[in-house]
Amino acid sequence: MLRIVTYNIRHGLGIDGMVSLERTAQTLAILRPDLVALQEVDRCRARSGFTDQARNLAVALEMLFVFGENRRYHRIGAYGNAVLSRFPILEYRQTLLPSKKEQRGLLEVWIECNEQLLRFGCTHLGLNREERTGQVAAIMQHMERIKEPVILAGDFNCQPQAGELEPLLRVLREVSADPALCPTFPSTQPRVRVDYIFVSEQFNPVSVQIPESLASDHLPLCAGVTF
Repeated sequence: MLRIVTYNIRHGLGIDGMVSLERTAQTLAILRPDLVALQEVDRCRARSGFTDQARNLAVALEMLFVFGENRRYHRIGAYGNAVLSRFPILEYRQTLLPSKKEQRGLLEVWIECNEQLLRFGCTHLGLNREERTGQVAAIMQHMERIKEPVILAGDFNCQPQAGELEPLLRVLREVSADPALCPTFPSTQPRVRVDYIFVSEQFNPVSVQIPESLASDHLPLCAGVTF
């Protein structure tokens, strides 16, 4: 079974107002993930202690990593998405999505799992519905050309019934039987589902877990799938 996690870590900023990447790592370690899609990840920014958060989490979890820069701050600081993997990362690609306010992106990695090539995508969509619609359309242009099994995970900033998700749901399915019954936000009193793991037809979801954690304003979503 493959264990997949998506988690908006809010640069390690917990509900108590303290930045603690160690707490983020502890939340992830409990889930024993094979693949992780991370959103709101800092690299060398003052607010998070000038650390390379993707690298530090990868070291803590003994995983490989790739960082996808969506926005640059000064000369060395950056902000974006990241992927952690227990499997070899053969290739990766960072694509900036059409954005009106905060720049959003799609980070794709090709991994080899049990001699099978898989594509794993991590994204974080915008706050505006029109913006998200355009971003999903851009993602779908990538999906149409994919031949290998696909997993797409991230913070989509919309609820399960949102119309902008329909193009994705025509080719992929969400791991939960009813995503609305599995809220991930806010972490203190989760009421809505905005974080998702979509999989292609080659995968069979067998479990979904949303553990309690105050390491971010989102809760992590963990799915077990077979293929």
